[in-house]
Amino acid sequence: DTVIYYYVCVDAADGEEQVDDNCGGPVTVTVRAKVVETPAEEPAETPAEEPDNTATETPVVTCEDPSPWVGDWDLIRSREIVMAGDYINAQPAIDDNSFVGTVSLGGVETTGGVRGFVTAMHNVVPYFDLSALQSHDDRTIVGLTRLSKPIAGDWIIWKLLGKTYTLPKVSEIDGGKYHRDDDVYQIDGDVAFVAYPWQSLDDCIQVWEGDAGTFCVEGDSGNDQIETVLPLTIRGKCDNTYKVIGAEKPKEDLNLWMSGGISGVHDKMFIKSDKKMLVEKGRLYMFLHTLSSETDLMGGDSGAPIYTVPDADGNVRIVGVLFGVGKLSNDDLATVFFTSWEDTEEILDLKAIEQELLSYSE
Repeated sequence: DTVIYYYVCVDAADGEEQVDDNCGGPVTVTVRAKVVETPAEEPAETPAEEPDNTATETPVVTCEDPSPWVGDWDLIRSREIVMAGDYINAQPAIDDNSFVGTVSLGGVETTGGVRGFVTAMHNVVPYFDLSALQSHDDRTIVGLTRLSKPIAGDWIIWKLLGKTYTLPKVSEIDGGKYHRDDDVYQIDGDVAFVAYPWQSLDDCIQVWEGDAGTFCVEGDSGNDQIETVLPLTIRGKCDNTYKVIGAEKPKEDLNLWMSGGISGVHDKMFIKSDKKMLVEKGRLYMFLHTLSSETDLMGGDSGAPIYTVPDADGNVRIVGVLFGVGKLSNDDLATVFFTSWEDTEEILDLKAIEQELLSYSE
């Protein structure tokens, strides 16, 4: 800092003597800058640039319509990765008949070690073909087709998913039990297990050849299989996915969701009662669970996975496999019939790929 001193010439007062003689001439004032030692400046640190995460951030997906793909067959058929909630076609032994349904859950296996996926039984075997149910000698091929109608009696499968492997056991019973004059048949649930194709054609029991290629559709447990359905994964809203982390038994007041292969995701379902109801289909009878739905289902949704409300991480528990829909009450709710997952495991002799993963919650 610069300090400036001002000198003022003051005459002697009366009765006093001037001794400093400070008024004898002009006063010279010299102003000099104060010398301050300035330390050498250290180079300033350049702040690190914040990374630009714009390109790597996952965009927030918003979806007003809970079923954005309803009726969009081009979108449905364009999916290369198949998972629970996706539609499927079946090419049964009877060429004049064909089926459209939904994958219930992939990535499960039989207690004998055969891997595959679950769907509704009537997606792969016609109800009137009781001989196929009784003998279990069914040759139904399951896959995806480009067309919604058969050409010259044949379906054009462009993606093979597998071959029907396990069907429910059929019991012949006296029709009088159900007020019938003829004998009828009973099964424990409307579910079927489809085995994945086997990788090697060597020592193959049955080879299938078509537009999708040549595959072994019946092999043995020593031959590795081709995983054609994403395991324990359900297609959800806006094409998001939900991970199956367990199973849940049907119980009263349980809120549920469902992913139909044609109609999409339904999120307004609940169980009124955990009691089973008798369902008749021709000469075939079964006891199934029911739930109520505020939204309508569509043909081709059969086999759709029914599951608990997804948590914040997209985890769900599977509850059952869709059979069909009816109307049992006077309200606006539809009655949905389904086979519980607990029954499905028993009927098809299934276990989870990770046994502890599908333990039932209390």
